[in-house]
Amino acid sequence: MALIKNGGRTQLFVSLGRIYRLEISMVAGIKTWWRKFNRLLAIVSSIFTRERTNTMFQDIMKIIIIIIFVFAIITACYYVFESPRDSIPHTIAIGALASLIASLFYGLLMFFLVRESTEDKKRFLAYINEIEKRKLKGIRHIRAKSEFAPEFWISLVNTAATGLDIGGHALSQWCEEPYRSHFISSLKRVAENGKVRILLMKPDGEAHQRRLGLTGVSYAERIQTTLSTIQDEVLAKVNSSLRKNITMKWTGNNDFHNVFIRTDSTVLVSPYLATMSSRDAIQLVLDPKEQFGSMYLNDFDKLFNLSEEI
Repeated sequence: MALIKNGGRTQLFVSLGRIYRLEISMVAGIKTWWRKFNRLLAIVSSIFTRERTNTMFQDIMKIIIIIIFVFAIITACYYVFESPRDSIPHTIAIGALASLIASLFYGLLMFFLVRESTEDKKRFLAYINEIEKRKLKGIRHIRAKSEFAPEFWISLVNTAATGLDIGGHALSQWCEEPYRSHFISSLKRVAENGKVRILLMKPDGEAHQRRLGLTGVSYAERIQTTLSTIQDEVLAKVNSSLRKNITMKWTGNNDFHNVFIRTDSTVLVSPYLATMSSRDAIQLVLDPKEQFGSMYLNDFDKLFNLSEEI
């Protein structure tokens, strides 16, 4: 009897050892198969990526994963209900089924929790892409005029060193504080090192009359304020040899629909509204060396050449 018992134990250990070796072999085989499958997926993915249909590939992979998942659940359920209770296949099937169900619940939980953050991420990435596109075209800011503090306008003219172009209907706000002193000093500074070009609407010109007819607002008095400030505070106080570096012109009969400021490093342009004035009008801050900035600068050059000198 002892021999039989010992022999039974030996046979049991041998069987367990075979099962263990079989499981190890199966795990190794699965790992090998999985590595090969991943390599295959990588190859297929690269093909799809090259053809720019990566979204289609991801959808196909999702379908395959769902099919495999459903097949695994069905297989586990089959062994749970069909294999003898307390047998090794039954035990393995229960563990696998529990793991699959837990994975299913976790996946559903993450789907509902992460879905919103995924949408936020997509919107954020779209926003970043739009910013990158703007940078490529030289767009630095797009804002309403009211969003720019006085310090912005002051720093804008203060950065002008060798060139300053400025155009508008009257430019009279530059002759008021807190801008006046910075405007005057910038004109003097640039005149010593480069060129200043100023473009104003002619009070008795056709463009001013058309504007007056649309808005009912005359700019004549404000234009005179600007001319007097430049004459008394700049031209009268700089060296006579520097006066030729400051050129002022009337738009005359030519319509000028934009606020325009160009310094060494920045172009600011803003379209006027046709029948009203608003501090919420859009302002574009551009790089003068890039697409949009150079386009507006070229247009200002042509208009300035067509205009009559004051």
